[in-house]
Amino acid sequence: MKKSNFKITSLITIAFAFALTSCSKDYLNNTGRASDESLVTGTSENITTGPITLSPKLSKHGETTLTYTALLQLSQVSYNANNHTAYSIVNQNGKTSHIATTYYQGNITGRFVYQLNAQGLAASIRAEKLYNGEWQLYWEDTYTYNALKQLIKISSNSGHYDFVYDANGDLSNIKYTNWQNKLIMETIFWYQVGGPFIADKNRINPEDIWVDPYLRIYGKFRNHLPKRIKHSNFNPNGEKTDYKYEYVLDANGYIKTQKKIDALTNVLVETKPFEYIQ
Repeated sequence: MKKSNFKITSLITIAFAFALTSCSKDYLNNTGRASDESLVTGTSENITTGPITLSPKLSKHGETTLTYTALLQLSQVSYNANNHTAYSIVNQNGKTSHIATTYYQGNITGRFVYQLNAQGLAASIRAEKLYNGEWQLYWEDTYTYNALKQLIKISSNSGHYDFVYDANGDLSNIKYTNWQNKLIMETIFWYQVGGPFIADKNRINPEDIWVDPYLRIYGKFRNHLPKRIKHSNFNPNGEKTDYKYEYVLDANGYIKTQKKIDALTNVLVETKPFEYIQ
């Protein structure tokens, strides 16, 4: 499937609903397939809610609310009254083999299923939608890592994302090239703007790329907080954004507030509070 070329603002809040609804019924009937029944029913595998242990325990990320189990493992992320994500893991032979994130967005029910490799990193992702009582495959991507276990490529039949890191271990550049080998999008990150580096203790995945913000299965994207992110979509009328970021940290170095500022006009675009479970 050729995924539509839109800004990669959030894998959770936009990409899934857009990708699923953009596929035709004929495509689903011709190429869709049900995923393993055991992943749905748990008949041959052990399904456990809450695969993520976050430190610190983030409870509020802007307008997003994070809910935990009694064991303080992340079980649900809620964006508003109608949209939320439930997290679960599948254990085989005492090891986690899959992670499933099920999305409820209005009347759309879908999920991403991650197959993990021997190092516990995502090897592949399947996007599926519940159709006539069965999980149907819409598209599948694979992940490639370097020797430092950093994500360097996401590949599919529609194109690929390439990730570049600087000498400090920070993600510096992402490019998306389509199946015709045409550059479609590019995102550039800066970490030392107007002052020294700021250590990233929150370990939230970058929000402008094709990954779940909270799953720690893609390797480590950065050691420092970004201070500027510039995104360019090279399609006709494609969106271009350029934002600066400022942070207020607590006594332990965790983010209390993140401000997003238009880099060209210096106008404040968003103030995002961070709250934690004590």
